[in-house]
Amino acid sequence: EDKDRHFAGGEAEGWQAYAIDGSSPAPIPWDRDSLAFYLRNGWHELHGVSRGPMAEVTGNLGLLPDSDINAIATYVSSVMGEPTPERRQRADELREEIEGRSRGLAAAADSQGSPTAGDAAADRGAAIYAAACASCHEGSRPQPFGGLDFSLSTAVNAPNPQNIVNVTLFGLPPADGEASSVMPGFAGVLGDEQVAELLAYMRERFSDEPAWTGLAEQVRLTRTGEYKVSVRPADGIERAPINVGAEE
Repeated sequence: EDKDRHFAGGEAEGWQAYAIDGSSPAPIPWDRDSLAFYLRNGWHELHGVSRGPMAEVTGNLGLLPDSDINAIATYVSSVMGEPTPERRQRADELREEIEGRSRGLAAAADSQGSPTAGDAAADRGAAIYAAACASCHEGSRPQPFGGLDFSLSTAVNAPNPQNIVNVTLFGLPPADGEASSVMPGFAGVLGDEQVAELLAYMRERFSDEPAWTGLAEQVRLTRTGEYKVSVRPADGIERAPINVGAEE
């Protein structure tokens, strides 16, 4: 047994469980307070909404007393440790960029992170993003009902794109009888190459990480049910069937 990998991430029900040690890919480092809020509410303004199997976890943890939530958050934050000075500086810069965008100011990182003009695939990805994503994810509606700024998205910055593939194809179903986060799935309107071009554009624009490879094939395998993805609404109660969008 490799004890060093206890908190280094894994896979569950077709979703990636992100590392919760020092290698966490979250653009803004987690701390005790943000973890406690996320575990209590199932979302955080700098980290987004829980989904997949994690939605069930936060749905259940939300029933616990604050003392238990705070104890978990204290322990996990201790495992993560303090971010490096470089990571802290990047997080501070990112917060400034986000605040600038919220005030309607042009952020230099947007133009620097955008794909080179004239790249046909990137241009198509940008067009899909503008039509399908920007109105929500660049809108003024706050979390948890508005879309997360993708510069803050762990899914866009993660080594494996599986979670952002899942969300793009299958969305986030609404909870029953209560206000909840919701996102439409695009499996019925975007083909595999279109989803791949969209996600490649988002990766280059909103992340400093290297490009993903094999995106179109990963999208295809997810859509057809090769990866058995479990889809849950924000309250964590599974209602959507496994292999949503699977071909007959």
